[in-house]
Amino acid sequence: MAFFSRTPDVTIGIPAYNAEQYLPTCLQSIADQTADLRRIETIVVDDGSTDGTAELADRLLKDLRLRGSVVRRPNSGTPAEPRNAVLDQAKGKWTYFVDVDDFLGPEAIESMTGLGREGRADVVVGKYVGVNRGVPKVMFRETLSQTDARRTPLIDSLNVLKMYRTEFARTIGYRFNPRLRMAEDHPFALAAYARTDRVAVQADVDCYHWVRHKTEAGSQAHLTGHVLPVDEFYAYMFESFDVLARAVDEGLPLADYLRDRYWHRLLSFDLPTEMRRHREPEDRDRSIAAARRLMVAERARDSSAEFNLKSRTMLRALELDDREMAENVGQLLR
Repeated sequence: MAFFSRTPDVTIGIPAYNAEQYLPTCLQSIADQTADLRRIETIVVDDGSTDGTAELADRLLKDLRLRGSVVRRPNSGTPAEPRNAVLDQAKGKWTYFVDVDDFLGPEAIESMTGLGREGRADVVVGKYVGVNRGVPKVMFRETLSQTDARRTPLIDSLNVLKMYRTEFARTIGYRFNPRLRMAEDHPFALAAYARTDRVAVQADVDCYHWVRHKTEAGSQAHLTGHVLPVDEFYAYMFESFDVLARAVDEGLPLADYLRDRYWHRLLSFDLPTEMRRHREPEDRDRSIAAARRLMVAERARDSSAEFNLKSRTMLRALELDDREMAENVGQLLR
Protein backbone atom coordinates (compact mmCIF):
# COMPACT_ATOMS: atom_id res chain seq x y z
CA MET A 1 0.00 0.00 0.00
CA ALA A 2 2.87 2.41 0.75
CA PHE A 3 4.01 2.25 -2.88
CA PHE A 4 0.76 3.88 -4.01
CA SER A 5 -0.01 5.97 -0.92
CA ARG A 6 0.53 9.39 -2.48
CA THR A 7 -2.18 11.21 -4.40
CA PRO A 8 -1.49 10.82 -8.13
CA ASP A 9 -0.53 13.81 -10.24
CA VAL A 10 -2.15 12.40 -13.36
CA THR A 11 -4.92 9.96 -14.20
CA ILE A 12 -4.52 8.43 -17.65
CA GLY A 13 -7.94 7.32 -18.91
CA ILE A 14 -8.08 4.72 -21.67
CA PRO A 15 -11.37 3.58 -23.26
CA ALA A 16 -10.94 0.07 -24.65
CA TYR A 17 -13.07 -2.26 -26.75
CA ASN A 18 -11.70 -5.55 -28.15
CA ALA A 19 -8.23 -4.04 -27.87
CA GLU A 20 -6.01 -6.99 -26.98
CA GLN A 21 -3.60 -6.23 -29.83
CA TYR A 22 -3.10 -2.59 -28.79
CA LEU A 23 -3.08 -2.68 -24.98
CA PRO A 24 0.51 -3.93 -24.49
CA THR A 25 2.05 -1.07 -26.48
CA CYS A 26 -0.19 1.56 -24.91
CA LEU A 27 0.39 0.45 -21.31
CA GLN A 28 4.10 -0.18 -21.86
CA SER A 29 4.43 3.46 -22.94
CA ILE A 30 3.02 4.47 -19.55
CA ALA A 31 5.43 2.14 -17.73
CA ASP A 32 8.30 3.73 -19.70
CA GLN A 33 7.54 7.26 -18.48
CA THR A 34 10.39 9.26 -16.94
CA ALA A 35 7.88 10.59 -14.39
CA ASP A 36 7.46 8.85 -11.03
CA LEU A 37 5.05 5.98 -11.72
CA ARG A 38 3.74 6.28 -8.17
CA ARG A 39 2.22 9.60 -9.23
CA ILE A 40 0.43 8.19 -12.29
CA GLU A 41 -2.96 6.48 -12.08
CA THR A 42 -4.11 4.44 -15.08
CA ILE A 43 -7.79 3.65 -15.59
CA VAL A 44 -8.69 1.28 -18.42
CA VAL A 45 -12.43 1.32 -19.12
CA ASP A 46 -13.49 -1.86 -20.88
CA ASP A 47 -16.59 -1.02 -22.93
CA GLY A 48 -18.15 -4.47 -23.00
CA SER A 49 -15.39 -6.20 -24.97
CA THR A 50 -16.12 -9.66 -26.33
CA ASP A 51 -12.47 -10.73 -26.20
CA GLY A 52 -10.02 -10.79 -23.28
CA THR A 53 -9.33 -7.05 -23.16
CA ALA A 54 -10.35 -6.57 -19.52
CA GLU A 55 -8.40 -9.59 -18.29
CA LEU A 56 -5.31 -8.56 -20.27
CA ALA A 57 -5.52 -5.03 -18.88
CA ASP A 58 -5.68 -6.40 -15.33
CA ARG A 59 -2.64 -8.57 -15.94
CA LEU A 60 -0.60 -5.84 -17.62
CA LEU A 61 -1.27 -3.33 -14.85
CA LYS A 62 0.12 -5.85 -12.36
CA ASP A 63 3.04 -7.02 -14.50
CA LEU A 64 4.12 -3.46 -15.33
CA ARG A 65 3.61 -2.34 -11.73
CA LEU A 66 1.26 0.42 -12.81
CA ARG A 67 -1.04 2.06 -10.32
CA GLY A 68 -4.58 1.76 -11.57
CA SER A 69 -7.67 -0.28 -12.22
CA VAL A 70 -9.89 -1.77 -14.89
CA VAL A 71 -13.49 -0.59 -15.03
CA ARG A 72 -15.90 -2.98 -16.74
CA ARG A 73 -19.11 -1.61 -18.21
CA PRO A 74 -21.75 -2.67 -20.77
CA ASN A 75 -20.97 -1.87 -24.36
CA SER A 76 -21.98 1.65 -25.43
CA GLY A 77 -20.37 1.70 -28.86
CA THR A 78 -18.47 4.99 -28.48
CA PRO A 79 -15.70 6.36 -26.21
CA ALA A 80 -18.17 8.80 -24.60
CA GLU A 81 -19.38 6.81 -21.60
CA PRO A 82 -15.93 5.34 -20.89
CA ARG A 83 -14.49 8.86 -20.80
CA ASN A 84 -17.28 9.99 -18.47
CA ALA A 85 -16.39 7.04 -16.23
CA VAL A 86 -12.76 8.16 -16.19
CA LEU A 87 -13.75 11.69 -15.17
CA ASP A 88 -16.00 10.35 -12.43
CA GLN A 89 -13.30 8.14 -10.93
CA ALA A 90 -10.06 10.03 -11.59
CA LYS A 91 -7.99 10.76 -8.48
CA GLY A 92 -5.26 12.74 -10.24
CA LYS A 93 -4.98 16.51 -10.36
CA TRP A 94 -4.85 16.06 -14.13
CA THR A 95 -6.77 13.69 -16.40
CA TYR A 96 -5.13 12.65 -19.67
CA PHE A 97 -7.40 10.97 -22.23
CA VAL A 98 -5.47 8.42 -24.29
CA ASP A 99 -6.88 6.14 -26.98
CA VAL A 100 -5.94 2.49 -26.57
CA ASP A 101 -4.44 2.17 -30.05
CA ASP A 102 -2.08 5.11 -29.48
CA PHE A 103 0.92 5.47 -27.17
CA LEU A 104 2.87 8.12 -25.26
CA GLY A 105 6.43 9.32 -25.66
CA PRO A 106 8.58 8.60 -22.57
CA GLU A 107 8.80 12.23 -21.43
CA ALA A 108 5.14 13.08 -22.04
CA ILE A 109 3.86 13.11 -18.46
CA GLU A 110 6.93 14.75 -16.90
CA SER A 111 7.09 17.52 -19.50
CA MET A 112 3.34 18.20 -19.62
CA THR A 113 2.77 18.28 -15.86
CA GLY A 114 5.80 20.54 -15.42
CA LEU A 115 4.50 22.95 -18.04
CA GLY A 116 1.00 22.76 -16.61
CA ARG A 117 2.25 23.73 -13.16
CA GLU A 118 4.31 26.58 -14.60
CA GLY A 119 1.32 28.16 -16.35
CA ARG A 120 -1.35 27.06 -13.85
CA ALA A 121 -3.01 25.55 -16.91
CA ASP A 122 -6.49 24.10 -17.20
CA VAL A 123 -5.56 22.22 -20.38
CA VAL A 124 -2.16 20.95 -21.52
CA VAL A 125 -1.72 19.93 -25.16
CA GLY A 126 1.27 17.70 -25.84
CA LYS A 127 2.89 17.59 -29.26
CA TYR A 128 1.39 14.94 -31.53
CA VAL A 129 3.41 12.59 -33.68
CA GLY A 130 1.43 11.14 -36.57
CA VAL A 131 1.85 7.45 -37.36
CA ASN A 132 0.28 6.74 -40.77
CA ARG A 133 -1.77 9.93 -40.41
CA GLY A 134 -1.54 13.70 -40.38
CA VAL A 135 -1.58 15.70 -37.15
CA PRO A 136 -1.92 19.42 -36.29
CA LYS A 137 1.41 21.22 -36.66
CA VAL A 138 0.91 25.01 -36.66
CA MET A 139 -0.12 25.10 -33.01
CA PHE A 140 3.17 23.42 -32.05
CA ARG A 141 5.53 26.07 -33.40
CA GLU A 142 6.62 26.94 -29.87
CA THR A 143 6.12 25.79 -26.31
CA LEU A 144 3.73 28.04 -24.39
CA SER A 145 3.00 27.88 -20.68
CA GLN A 146 -0.15 29.96 -21.08
CA THR A 147 -2.25 30.72 -24.14
CA ASP A 148 -5.87 30.51 -25.33
CA ALA A 149 -7.98 29.81 -28.40
CA ARG A 150 -7.56 33.34 -29.75
CA ARG A 151 -3.77 33.47 -29.54
CA THR A 152 -3.12 29.87 -30.67
CA PRO A 153 -5.10 27.92 -33.33
CA LEU A 154 -6.54 25.44 -30.85
CA ILE A 155 -9.59 25.05 -33.11
CA ASP A 156 -7.31 22.87 -35.28
CA SER A 157 -7.28 20.33 -32.46
CA LEU A 158 -10.79 19.43 -31.29
CA ASN A 159 -9.91 15.94 -30.16
CA VAL A 160 -9.70 15.39 -26.40
CA LEU A 161 -6.36 13.55 -26.45
CA LYS A 162 -5.03 16.12 -24.03
CA MET A 163 -4.41 16.58 -20.33
CA TYR A 164 -7.14 18.46 -18.44
CA ARG A 165 -7.09 19.72 -14.89
CA THR A 166 -9.58 17.27 -13.43
CA GLU A 167 -11.73 19.72 -11.48
CA PHE A 168 -11.84 22.04 -14.49
CA ALA A 169 -13.01 19.21 -16.77
CA ARG A 170 -15.71 18.29 -14.28
CA THR A 171 -17.10 21.83 -14.17
CA ILE A 172 -17.22 22.94 -17.81
CA GLY A 173 -20.92 22.12 -17.97
CA TYR A 174 -20.65 19.32 -20.50
CA ARG A 175 -20.30 15.53 -20.37
CA PHE A 176 -19.52 13.32 -23.33
CA ASN A 177 -22.72 12.39 -25.16
CA PRO A 178 -22.98 8.67 -26.02
CA ARG A 179 -25.64 9.42 -28.64
CA LEU A 180 -23.06 11.09 -30.87
CA ARG A 181 -21.65 8.49 -33.23
CA MET A 182 -18.92 10.71 -34.62
CA ALA A 183 -16.69 13.54 -33.36
CA GLU A 184 -18.13 13.25 -29.85
CA ASP A 185 -15.08 15.13 -28.63
CA HIS A 186 -15.88 18.41 -30.46
CA PRO A 187 -18.51 19.68 -27.97
CA PHE A 188 -16.32 18.82 -24.98
CA ALA A 189 -13.23 20.49 -26.45
CA LEU A 190 -15.19 23.62 -27.37
CA ALA A 191 -16.76 23.82 -23.91
CA ALA A 192 -13.28 23.66 -22.41
CA TYR A 193 -11.67 26.18 -24.77
CA ALA A 194 -14.51 28.65 -24.16
CA ARG A 195 -13.90 28.60 -20.42
CA THR A 196 -10.18 29.14 -20.06
CA ASP A 197 -7.36 31.44 -21.06
CA ARG A 198 -4.85 29.06 -19.48
CA VAL A 199 -3.94 26.44 -22.06
CA ALA A 200 -0.36 25.17 -22.16
CA VAL A 201 1.22 23.79 -25.35
CA GLN A 202 4.23 21.46 -25.13
CA ALA A 203 5.94 21.73 -28.52
CA ASP A 204 9.47 20.59 -27.60
CA VAL A 205 8.71 17.00 -26.61
CA ASP A 206 7.07 14.25 -28.67
CA CYS A 207 4.22 13.49 -26.30
CA TYR A 208 1.42 11.65 -28.06
CA HIS A 209 1.91 9.13 -30.87
CA TRP A 210 -1.39 9.19 -32.73
CA VAL A 211 -1.73 6.04 -34.81
CA ARG A 212 -3.90 5.14 -37.76
CA HIS A 213 -3.97 1.36 -37.97
CA LYS A 214 -4.66 -0.69 -41.06
CA THR A 215 -7.65 -3.01 -41.03
CA GLU A 216 -7.31 -6.70 -41.78
CA ALA A 217 -8.24 -5.96 -45.38
CA GLY A 218 -5.32 -3.54 -45.59
CA SER A 219 -7.39 -0.38 -45.84
CA GLN A 220 -7.07 2.47 -43.38
CA ALA A 221 -9.73 2.63 -40.67
CA HIS A 222 -10.34 6.25 -39.75
CA LEU A 223 -13.07 8.71 -39.01
CA THR A 224 -12.99 10.66 -42.26
CA GLY A 225 -13.70 7.53 -44.27
CA HIS A 226 -16.64 6.32 -42.21
CA VAL A 227 -20.10 6.92 -43.69
CA LEU A 228 -22.90 7.47 -41.19
CA PRO A 229 -26.56 8.19 -41.89
CA VAL A 230 -26.98 11.90 -42.56
CA ASP A 231 -28.72 12.80 -39.30
CA GLU A 232 -26.13 10.92 -37.24
CA PHE A 233 -23.29 12.60 -39.10
CA TYR A 234 -24.51 16.17 -38.49
CA ALA A 235 -25.46 15.57 -34.84
CA TYR A 236 -22.05 16.60 -33.48
CA MET A 237 -22.18 19.92 -35.33
CA PHE A 238 -25.61 20.84 -33.97
CA GLU A 239 -24.52 19.84 -30.46
CA SER A 240 -21.28 21.81 -30.74
CA PHE A 241 -23.20 24.95 -31.64
CA ASP A 242 -25.53 24.34 -28.68
CA VAL A 243 -22.45 24.30 -26.44
CA LEU A 244 -21.17 27.52 -28.00
CA ALA A 245 -24.60 29.18 -27.69
CA ARG A 246 -24.56 28.50 -23.96
CA ALA A 247 -21.08 29.97 -23.75
CA VAL A 248 -22.29 33.11 -25.56
CA ASP A 249 -25.28 33.36 -23.20
CA GLU A 250 -22.89 33.13 -20.24
CA GLY A 251 -20.93 36.06 -21.63
CA LEU A 252 -17.69 34.10 -21.92
CA PRO A 253 -15.15 36.32 -23.72
CA LEU A 254 -13.93 33.64 -26.15
CA ALA A 255 -17.36 32.30 -27.10
CA ASP A 256 -18.13 34.45 -30.15
CA TYR A 257 -14.61 34.03 -31.50
CA LEU A 258 -14.80 30.25 -31.12
CA ARG A 259 -18.17 30.20 -32.85
CA ASP A 260 -16.75 32.06 -35.86
CA ARG A 261 -13.65 29.87 -36.01
CA TYR A 262 -15.69 26.70 -35.68
CA TRP A 263 -17.75 27.71 -38.70
CA HIS A 264 -14.52 28.31 -40.60
CA ARG A 265 -13.25 24.87 -39.58
CA LEU A 266 -16.49 23.11 -40.63
CA LEU A 267 -16.62 24.85 -44.00
CA SER A 268 -12.95 24.30 -44.82
CA PHE A 269 -12.57 20.74 -43.50
CA ASP A 270 -15.54 18.80 -42.08
CA LEU A 271 -18.11 19.71 -44.74
CA PRO A 272 -15.77 19.32 -47.74
CA THR A 273 -14.81 15.91 -46.33
CA GLU A 274 -18.50 15.02 -46.10
CA MET A 275 -19.05 16.12 -49.70
CA ARG A 276 -16.28 13.73 -50.80
CA ARG A 277 -17.89 10.72 -49.12
CA HIS A 278 -19.72 8.34 -51.38
CA ARG A 279 -23.46 8.89 -50.98
CA GLU A 280 -26.28 8.07 -53.35
CA PRO A 281 -27.84 11.17 -55.00
CA GLU A 282 -30.89 11.24 -52.70
CA ASP A 283 -28.68 10.83 -49.64
CA ARG A 284 -26.36 13.59 -50.88
CA ASP A 285 -29.36 15.89 -51.25
CA ARG A 286 -30.34 15.11 -47.65
CA SER A 287 -26.81 15.91 -46.54
CA ILE A 288 -26.80 19.27 -48.32
CA ALA A 289 -30.22 20.04 -46.87
CA ALA A 290 -28.92 19.28 -43.36
CA ALA A 291 -25.91 21.54 -43.92
CA ARG A 292 -28.19 24.32 -45.12
CA ARG A 293 -30.43 23.94 -42.04
CA LEU A 294 -27.37 24.23 -39.85
CA MET A 295 -26.15 27.29 -41.75
CA VAL A 296 -29.49 29.05 -41.29
CA ALA A 297 -30.01 28.03 -37.67
CA GLU A 298 -26.47 28.98 -36.65
CA ARG A 299 -26.13 32.03 -38.94
CA ALA A 300 -23.03 30.97 -40.83
CA ARG A 301 -22.96 34.23 -42.80
CA ASP A 302 -22.55 36.18 -39.56
CA SER A 303 -19.19 34.48 -39.05
CA SER A 304 -17.87 35.09 -42.57
CA ALA A 305 -15.31 37.69 -41.50
CA GLU A 306 -13.23 34.74 -40.25
CA PHE A 307 -13.53 32.79 -43.51
CA ASN A 308 -10.82 32.29 -46.12
CA LEU A 309 -11.36 31.48 -49.80
CA LYS A 310 -11.87 27.77 -49.07
CA SER A 311 -14.58 28.24 -46.48
CA ARG A 312 -16.29 30.99 -48.50
CA THR A 313 -16.40 28.71 -51.56
CA MET A 314 -17.93 25.83 -49.60
CA LEU A 315 -20.46 28.20 -48.04
CA ARG A 316 -21.51 29.50 -51.45
CA ALA A 317 -21.90 26.01 -52.93
CA LEU A 318 -24.19 24.98 -50.08
CA GLU A 319 -26.17 28.22 -50.23
CA LEU A 320 -26.86 27.56 -53.91
CA ASP A 321 -28.18 24.08 -53.02
CA ASP A 322 -26.13 22.71 -55.92
CA ARG A 323 -25.20 19.04 -55.46
CA GLU A 324 -22.66 18.91 -58.27
CA MET A 325 -20.97 22.14 -57.19
CA ALA A 326 -20.84 21.03 -53.54
CA GLU A 327 -19.23 17.71 -54.49
CA ASN A 328 -16.75 19.44 -56.83
CA VAL A 329 -15.79 21.94 -54.13
CA GLY A 330 -15.31 19.06 -51.72
CA GLN A 331 -12.83 17.49 -54.17
CA LEU A 332 -11.02 20.80 -54.69
CA LEU A 333 -10.62 21.44 -50.96
CA ARG A 334 -8.65 18.27 -50.21
